Amino acid sequence: MYVAEGTYNDIAIFRKNDPNSQRVGTLGFTSPVGLFVDRDNLLYAVDQVDYSVGVFRPGHTTPFFSYNRGLARPLFVIADSFLVFVGNANDGTITVFPKGQSVPIGRLKTPGAEVDGINFGPGNDIYAAYRKSNRAGAGGIVRFPRNGFGKGVDLGISLTAPLGIALDPLGDILVIETEGANRIDFFEAGKTHALRYAPTVGIPAGLQIGAGFDHVYAASTPYPHDGYVVTTPFPIFKPVQRWEDQLRGYLQGLALTPTAKP
Repeated sequence: MYVAEGTYNDIAIFRKNDPNSQRVGTLGFTSPVGLFVDRDNLLYAVDQVDYSVGVFRPGHTTPFFSYNRGLARPLFVIADSFLVFVGNANDGTITVFPKGQSVPIGRLKTPGAEVDGINFGPGNDIYAAYRKSNRAGAGGIVRFPRNGFGKGVDLGISLTAPLGIALDPLGDILVIETEGANRIDFFEAGKTHALRYAPTVGIPAGLQIGAGFDHVYAASTPYPHDGYVVTTPFPIFKPVQRWEDQLRGYLQGLALTPTAKP
């Protein structure tokens, strides 16, 4: 498990994905936000200050590759076997790169002013949470075709300041709301109203579903105190429980390896 400690410009590493795990390392990285681990266990980390995405091999402390062209204050990143998608906060677009190449080949435009979460759904379609402003209900979710090209379809969901999105194999959606809402919402596939939600203490970010699809994880920061990781059973939400608290400062992202289980 990787957790972005934005206040301290580093990424905390936990080798075992269980509540008793020990912090085993730290990656120095400027202002990390969105994190993602692909099927090859490569870690992608977004630097919103330098407008770049660094890629780390397992066990390495420095990136071996960087994506930095055509980005506009990036916040989130995902990658499959062929393409890398980076969500931008300055213009509401997603920059598309061929994997391992530094020149982008396209941009996806969301209805929002900024992209605040991207992830893969069924069929590897791309789902992006966006916001037009921080006002209540001024955010939403749009779906793009799997190949990263084509017009997006708005799902008609109203959100308040989303900050992370995840999906299960059925197409059910989990999304974080912030700016006072501070909760994780659960939408059944095809629905526009949340079936249930789990409030958090503090500001949640970096939403992930474990490999067993039975727990949800998020970083949460009860500002001005240190943040921690919270979890709740999925899909039957219960009040979130503090799960990992060997962390410091304001947390801005979280990623699990593809095999991570509670």
